[in-house]
Amino acid sequence: MNTDRRNNGEKIFPTPGNTIVFVDRKLGVISKKFHKPNNKDTADKIRNKSHYEQLCYLKKNGINVPNDIRILGDYSQINYRYVKGNTLEYHIKKRNPRLREWFSGASHILTQAQNKLADNQRMVQKIAVNDESLNYHNARNFLDYTVKWLQQESVNEFENDFQKAILLTKKILQKNNYYLQNVDYIYGDFKPDNIIIESTTNNVVLIDPLISKARMSCDVGKFASRVLLADIDVYRNEFMYFIRTYMKLNQTVTKKELEFMTVCDILNHISRKLILVKKGGVQIHEKVYLSKVLNEYIPQLLNGEKI
Repeated sequence: MNTDRRNNGEKIFPTPGNTIVFVDRKLGVISKKFHKPNNKDTADKIRNKSHYEQLCYLKKNGINVPNDIRILGDYSQINYRYVKGNTLEYHIKKRNPRLREWFSGASHILTQAQNKLADNQRMVQKIAVNDESLNYHNARNFLDYTVKWLQQESVNEFENDFQKAILLTKKILQKNNYYLQNVDYIYGDFKPDNIIIESTTNNVVLIDPLISKARMSCDVGKFASRVLLADIDVYRNEFMYFIRTYMKLNQTVTKKELEFMTVCDILNHISRKLILVKKGGVQIHEKVYLSKVLNEYIPQLLNGEKI
């Protein structure tokens, strides 16, 4: 990620959309604010307010999120205490030997968060993001976001494989249409780069919630998908510690549903990669990996059904 270093100790992180994240290491503060402040009723400010309320709710209910969460009066900026450490995504890429411990810890904190969201749904409904399209990884929106690919003429081998994978996944959805029922409030953006491993304590800290209505399995599916896409060996050898712990703590979700939601997120993620393939922005090794994901890993997750 490109950053802009300033003399006053700030480290600037550009992000998609209208926001910017900066870290002031001297003050120990992380801030999120807008590039171009708009009216108070803009969608960005509404989302910022929701983000603030979600962090506060999680903090109040004992979930390990950053301390000292504050928001400016016009909702254009959120501040919270900087968590010293690296993301779980960083540790996955480094294949840190403590991954099993942290995967287990991530499973505990996700279950704790999901239980707290289920305990007080009337309150959670007030702070949840109502735009289901934000949770593009769940099954309901999988249909909306991928159906366009079925209507296009394939122009390369990846799109052919991708369309076959979509058809197979839609076939499974027809047999299990209850996957389309969004009945739970979930964390919503549970992925390795939204999990910080605190360097002094090795505690798992969550950032950037997107609490919304979906299914509990969507949180796990998104997390599993991003681990698999980051490092398949870590997924095969270490990630089982997350799944085993989660299924002991939450016995209402089946392994079959978790694997299906993982496929939904993989396909949604790959759909963006295919645009880069068309533009020549994907390296050869990435193309090989995309092919393996579509032709090997997805059929394995779908109980060996062939594309």
